[in-house]
Amino acid sequence: HIPGAVFLDLGALVDNTADAPNMLPPPEQFASRMQKLGIGDGSRIVVYDDRSQVRSAARAWFMFKLFGASNVAILDGGLAKWRAEDRPVESGPQERRSRHFTTYGSGREVRSKSDMLANIERPSEQVVDARPAERFEGATPEPREDMGAGHIPGAVNLPVGWLFEADGTWKDEDAL
Repeated sequence: HIPGAVFLDLGALVDNTADAPNMLPPPEQFASRMQKLGIGDGSRIVVYDDRSQVRSAARAWFMFKLFGASNVAILDGGLAKWRAEDRPVESGPQERRSRHFTTYGSGREVRSKSDMLANIERPSEQVVDARPAERFEGATPEPREDMGAGHIPGAVNLPVGWLFEADGTWKDEDAL
């Protein structure tokens, strides 16, 4: 990992009481985890990942912003670009001190299932599906057995991979 980085286990940072998988954690759970990681109020937070297909850094960025962190960024190109530039890496856990993390926000940035169903009946928001086109179209099976093929009626497809250059960096504003 990048020197000084701590591991944010997104797979464990979910609401285990929710009916659906991978739902956002309650604010108290998020704050508690950040405190234990040494991330507190006023921290400058830079998130990154090391995969080309799954953009977990974007989910981490969204969660931080949703829960009120104001100084958060994504490392363009992630760990792959960091290593390609021959920058330092280290192994092992980081020492960290507990810090206070206060969650803020209305939660209106997230839509519920009932919100989504109402939007199908009376479209007032544009739904964007970030999955690959083949999954959006229902041409390839979903990775989880409990998910049906296809997409939410009225959704448009913007495959997440389209947002990135071949080297894993974000496309610039003109390219987008």
